[in-house]
Amino acid sequence: MSSLIKLSHTAKEKYLTSPRGYFYHYHLYLREKTQGSPLFFGSLIETGLDALFKGATLEQALEVFRNNFKTIKANGDVLNLSTSPLIRYSKADLDLAVFTEDELKKLEGKSVQFQSWLSLQRKGELLIEAYQRDILPKIKKVLATQVYFSIPNDVGDEITGYADLICEWEDGRIIIPDHKTSSMSAKQVAKNEGYLKQTALYFEAFKDKYPLDSTGFIVLEKNIRKKEPRARVDFIFEKPTEEIIDQTFEEFDSVLQSIKQAEFPCLSPKCDMYGQQCCYKKFCTSGGTDMTGLVKVGKSK
Repeated sequence: MSSLIKLSHTAKEKYLTSPRGYFYHYHLYLREKTQGSPLFFGSLIETGLDALFKGATLEQALEVFRNNFKTIKANGDVLNLSTSPLIRYSKADLDLAVFTEDELKKLEGKSVQFQSWLSLQRKGELLIEAYQRDILPKIKKVLATQVYFSIPNDVGDEITGYADLICEWEDGRIIIPDHKTSSMSAKQVAKNEGYLKQTALYFEAFKDKYPLDSTGFIVLEKNIRKKEPRARVDFIFEKPTEEIIDQTFEEFDSVLQSIKQAEFPCLSPKCDMYGQQCCYKKFCTSGGTDMTGLVKVGKSK
């Protein structure tokens, strides 16, 4: 495994969480059969935001979001978000407070899957509306959206990714805000070291092309306020420190070297992080014979 590698922030974080899981995902192409809502909710909201950035009206942007919030592609299949048993919604996704009394009556008899899908769609609409109301007026000029970057190292490996947005803020600063759909507040998100390293990467990737002042986060809070109901979108920006930039690239170098040296240990204490069992646990503990919950896509390396 000495060939050149392209490594994204997401892939690097997956390796740090579980080197063995990284190997199963990126080298054996073993993927989880089911798809949890966090895997697609934020990216589908991004379709509506991108429409706003391109000059669409609020209603046009909402329509773009609704049209996209019907199906997703996963493991080579197209999954219906409202009916597929391969889509996982959490209890927090279903919030009846986002519906009117008439809508609640129409939902009677519908499956929890359908109700959760429609609830999450409504939350997405509220968040896009809040973004258009509270954030968009602060963006003086959109310079780029969903822009790809590649940072090569000395031997030709590449750190790759996409920046959600590069813009001129209302006070004249050129910033790269990363959109986060989260149950955390902007202040809480800004304390997450992994997220900070992600935005530090953006800063280094684009600092020579744009006169950047800051990076940071625009946080679309998933917890909808019960009164009205009302969504909250907040932001926090600051220039990444040299320390966090150095840590970011040192981490990438370390992970790249470990991958090239085929170091994929199982970090067993992390098999049940955040109250969820690692999707590869049965496969791992069975010596590769138990494929429960997994599907193989593509060809293994």
